Amino acid sequence: MATALAGAIALVAPAKQADAALFQLTIGTSSGDLVAVLDGSIAGNVVSVTTVQSASFNGNPFPALGFVGTFTDLVLNGTTGGVGLVSTDGLTMDFTACDTAICAGNAFSIGTISGGSVVEVIVALDGDSVFEEFNVQAYTLERLNPTAVPEPGTLALFGIAGLALVAASRRRPQLPALATA
Repeated sequence: MATALAGAIALVAPAKQADAALFQLTIGTSSGDLVAVLDGSIAGNVVSVTTVQSASFNGNPFPALGFVGTFTDLVLNGTTGGVGLVSTDGLTMDFTACDTAICAGNAFSIGTISGGSVVEVIVALDGDSVFEEFNVQAYTLERLNPTAVPEPGTLALFGIAGLALVAASRRRPQLPALATA
């Protein structure tokens, strides 16, 4: 039993945390401001974006943007896919969000074409489009909920370790009390 308990504790001890969070993205353009809430996980200063909520341009809300992928796949390859990336410093961008998987409707993208610095911002809302050079001075990415979320496997291992501790304490033999004279 002690070996099983030690194994369960060893599995729990090195468990790492997934750092999931919400981020407020703001990009200023010559035609107005793009604002969105991004849901994703952060490693270092790069956020892997999974969903977009509450996106708007100049206060006009986008319809639901159900697809998130890479700018590179969309612009260079004409395909959709990948994981959208944005960085807190605005120096790494490869991100597209749109209302359809083929990105033919409402969308916004930021990214690089030649692998160098971020060069383009594209915003399309109801047929109106903005296409311009990215300005890092007009960009912010602010974390809204700075809490780490345990991975489900970590929680399960904590539960197993707790049960093992309870079982071990119940199986421990009771020593007889010493008589005092």
